Amino acid sequence: MQVRASMGETIPARWIFGADRIRREWLDASLPNEVIRRLCKVYPMTSESKQIAGWDGADMSAGLTHGGFKMEFLAEGSDGTPQTPKMRKIELRAKMGVIYVDASIELIQDGRNFEENLRGALIKSIGYGLDRFCIAGSAQVSHSDY
Repeated sequence: MQVRASMGETIPARWIFGADRIRREWLDASLPNEVIRRLCKVYPMTSESKQIAGWDGADMSAGLTHGGFKMEFLAEGSDGTPQTPKMRKIELRAKMGVIYVDASIELIQDGRNFEENLRGALIKSIGYGLDRFCIAGSAQVSHSDY
């Protein structure tokens, strides 16, 4: 996370919020307002990409989920129908989320509660950005799409 303060000044000030502690803190703080991430499974990554197995749930028209599972309601003592789900290979690609902010040194130094307000705005923007990306994927989405 990087904030560069230079607008309206001859000597730019530069703040870099890159510490893992701050990134984790802001991600944790944005979670209660998010819709999607709390439903996601997180896979730790040590490289740019990772392949994982996933359920092939593209066709849910027949009430099937997770590659072919369908819940049945049976009378006591009845046998269920054997189900064999389909799997697919998913490739995860790591990307860095960034919010770049320009602000004058005067605003940073003299703005009433600027740092606190900026922190709150960034946390909310992180949550919105993650939800938006999870819903739309890599496609660009405008506000009118919601």
